[in-house]
Amino acid sequence: ARSATVDVVFDNKEKGRWKQAVALKPVRPFEVYLLPHSHVDIGFTHLQHEVEHLQWDNFEAGIELAKKTAGYPDGARYKWNVEVLWAVDGYLKHAPPESRDAFIDAVKKGWIGLDALYGSELTGLQRPEELMHVTGFANQMERDYGIQINSAMISDVPGYAWGIVPALAENEVKYFSIGPNHMPHKAHGGYQVGLTFEAWGDVPFYWESPSGKGKVLFWMTRHGYSWFHDWLLGKLRRTQGTPILKFLGELDSENYPYDMVQIRYTLGDNSGPDADTPEFVKEWNETYEYPKFRIATTSEMFMAFEQKYGEKLPVHRGDFTPYWEDGAASSALETGTNRNTAEQLVQAEMLWTMLDPNHFPSAEFDEAWTNVLLFSEHTWGAVSSKSDPDIDFSTSQWNVKKGFADNAERQSKVLIDKILSNLKSPGDAVSAFLVFNTTSWERTELVKIPAAWKAAGLTVFGADGQALPAQMLSTGE
Repeated sequence: ARSATVDVVFDNKEKGRWKQAVALKPVRPFEVYLLPHSHVDIGFTHLQHEVEHLQWDNFEAGIELAKKTAGYPDGARYKWNVEVLWAVDGYLKHAPPESRDAFIDAVKKGWIGLDALYGSELTGLQRPEELMHVTGFANQMERDYGIQINSAMISDVPGYAWGIVPALAENEVKYFSIGPNHMPHKAHGGYQVGLTFEAWGDVPFYWESPSGKGKVLFWMTRHGYSWFHDWLLGKLRRTQGTPILKFLGELDSENYPYDMVQIRYTLGDNSGPDADTPEFVKEWNETYEYPKFRIATTSEMFMAFEQKYGEKLPVHRGDFTPYWEDGAASSALETGTNRNTAEQLVQAEMLWTMLDPNHFPSAEFDEAWTNVLLFSEHTWGAVSSKSDPDIDFSTSQWNVKKGFADNAERQSKVLIDKILSNLKSPGDAVSAFLVFNTTSWERTELVKIPAAWKAAGLTVFGADGQALPAQMLSTGE
């Protein structure tokens, strides 16, 4: 029973003894899933290459803690979640073979949980094809190591374009853990974040794709990703669990329908594991019947939740309107360049597929798309960019960020020039023109040939050999 009434006998020297009915409410059997991870800001707190090395250190610290606690009771064994795969990509390329092997082994043992996004992206900036590349490295992990990644995390970012749903679902990512920035903001963001948490915090649902053919299990944590930035879990020893018990009491009073709760556990942006976590969980679970704490990977937590409650979850459709993307106006030129590059890469891929599929340069395309993704990633400057925008720490980070867009643009042009180079006529004379439709649909449009190509008297033939209308424009084209 959720509540009971019992008779309690009171004894007081002045008032004597009396009996009174007291309502007791037993502790609800909550199971609190802790997801330890580091929020990855690619820059901000440190220079980008320093962040990468910090994350590598986090991997190794997480593995050591998992190894140390492998014999602990179920739920107290340590696990580390890799929020995004950017640093994993670098680690697998540059770590010594024995470290790389230890990392893959830890993933397969369940000590390290991998989540599918390459970075915490500003999805509202991304073109559709770019969205399909956010899980590209996750797919590569499956090809190279037999590791299938079925969950994704996104942190800090408070809104997501609807296109992320088919991008995840079509790449077999079933689960989406959301940990927005819940810190107060003076700008419109603070108001929007408040509405977001009030409406969707701890309201898990299936988010259906625009076509209705795919869906992901979406679960936003009410306390975001940064609840523990100012305190540690071990504080609960001294407070008898007050902060978390208060939170669970709020859920109960709101008739929260599930006995499972997701809590992100990060100590700070780009920070590492809290070595006390498994000790605290072990002690707590041995002392108290409920709530029970469980250290888990994102995938493990979602699979347990879906198995227990999946049939009861609602289905929602629509855009979870992002709004941090308006900050990209501060770098409108580079943002426009990056979006154009994403379109150019699609064109380049089609040209290579049509003209030389046997020599398709997959590695070069992967590198270009990675640069596009890194520019769309949410870290848009250093922690000092507003207060001290001209110091080396700020400008150095921006140069790296801008470099992602610049490199992607250069790489896309090289890929197009390379595939078209064999089609050019020798010398200055132009004897024929080829027109390629690089879209996936039929097109009937006006084709303009530059005046510099001296196309006067040009005759155009269709596929049937019949001449097509052509004329010289006043512009010379």
